[in-house]
Amino acid sequence: MDRALDAFFHRPWVWVGALVLAIVIHELIHGMAWALAARRSLSIIRFGISWKAMAPHAQCTVPLPASAYRLGAAAPGVLLGVVPSLVGAVTGRGAVAVFGWLMILGAGGDLVVLWLIRSLRGDVPLRDHPTRAGCMAVADHARRADP
Repeated sequence: MDRALDAFFHRPWVWVGALVLAIVIHELIHGMAWALAARRSLSIIRFGISWKAMAPHAQCTVPLPASAYRLGAAAPGVLLGVVPSLVGAVTGRGAVAVFGWLMILGAGGDLVVLWLIRSLRGDVPLRDHPTRAGCMAVADHARRADP
């Protein structure tokens, strides 16, 4: 593991490039998961960059049930974070595990959103916030699962 970490940090052009690519893929995964959940084309997803936060983002332009929104919010953290972390740990590939851990950290904002909407019923329609990270309930549908 030490050799893998040394190689990882001594080649910044490799890991910085991998992280930038992973951030773009992270947003593509959000978009694809939300489009699949909505059973619509990828045209319902708006991709962009928030220059103020220096971060790319994917934004669904149609309301989604909370269950579908959760799936799309969790997908990148699972696919780019949890899976590589487990694969790296099982195979002894330290660099793969470190990449997965970094992607889990990168999914921190998604985890916060998932935590904040945890008590909403799965059928509550959610819309991505137009200017901030996260989402908002549509109309008066924000009833909680536990009254």
